[in-house]
Amino acid sequence: MLQTRMEAWRDAKLKEYSQFGWMDGVQLGELRGIHKGRQEERSSVLLRILNRRFPNLPAWVEPKILAADLQTLDVWMDRALDTDSLQHVFDDKASNEAL
Repeated sequence: MLQTRMEAWRDAKLKEYSQFGWMDGVQLGELRGIHKGRQEERSSVLLRILNRRFPNLPAWVEPKILAADLQTLDVWMDRALDTDSLQHVFDDKASNEAL
């Protein structure tokens, strides 16, 4: 939760600084790279958890995970640890309530 708030703050600052030209292209690219790296790492961890808990994942799972934002990945990761149903991990109604 704290990391999600920190990422939201960083994203807001990145947007603010970019609007005023306070950040050069290298810094902007570095921040985007860090964000993308975190997203890829969480996606990888979630896929690993799901593969262990639910062998033979359907083909739609990986693209859905790879397209998700960090906050959604965190919600899905928590659910993957707590549920016995793959469908519950991606339950949109529960996802909207948690986000």
